[in-house]
Amino acid sequence: MSESSNFLKIINYGTFIVLMFFGIVFIFAASVDYTLYLSRLLIGIVLICIAVGLFVIISLVIQRRKYQVVKVIRKEEEKDETKFVPSEMVCKECNHPLEISRDMKKLDKVFCENCGAELKIPKDEVNW
Repeated sequence: MSESSNFLKIINYGTFIVLMFFGIVFIFAASVDYTLYLSRLLIGIVLICIAVGLFVIISLVIQRRKYQVVKVIRKEEEKDETKFVPSEMVCKECNHPLEISRDMKKLDKVFCENCGAELKIPKDEVNW
């Protein structure tokens, strides 16, 4: 765990304890003087709500900082459509060997470098 996370935890717990303490003190002090009963009671409740809210928010920030995104894989990258396409073919017209590059595997048709004949690239649709 990093030092900044430890520092945030200390701040989080310290703030929570201080605000809860003063909230409880205001709630107990409300019963001492009946002229300020309502205002002290409201201040105490507000302090306790702020303490709980800040505790939850800072805890979520600490938890979010623990995770780092290393690499995001999109759906298009997961499916490799060129997986079962051959990397070399032979022209049917002139028997010239053709090397099929990765970019060419994505195409439906290629042309022979020697005679210019059109060749259809076979794609195996089998998912093993």
